[in-house]
Amino acid sequence: MNMIRKFESLRSGKYDDYYVLKDGKIDYSATDAMKANGFYDSYFLHHNGFTSSFTTRKYQWREGPDGRDIRIDYIWLNRVLKNKTVRSDIIKDEVTHELSDHYPVLLQLKP
Repeated sequence: MNMIRKFESLRSGKYDDYYVLKDGKIDYSATDAMKANGFYDSYFLHHNGFTSSFTTRKYQWREGPDGRDIRIDYIWLNRVLKNKTVRSDIIKDEVTHELSDHYPVLLQLKP
């Protein structure tokens, strides 16, 4: 899809064209490839459970393509940076509920 069509679909509220779908679900093959190539999801270095990064409270009308909140925001780390992580989180508070349709992802590293 060309960029003009992407922006037109966003402006018109037709978000189906914006997602990378496979059989009607988000295609996570890019994240699978990152893991397979030795990169680490910073969030899961410090958390066991799922937390969505999309959508925020302000944009609840704009759910993921399968009708629920999803996680599409990541910070990927190589082995060296993995060993320097102090904290990683998806920030959900009264401010971030209203700032964007995505929640920010935080990474704190050792000096």
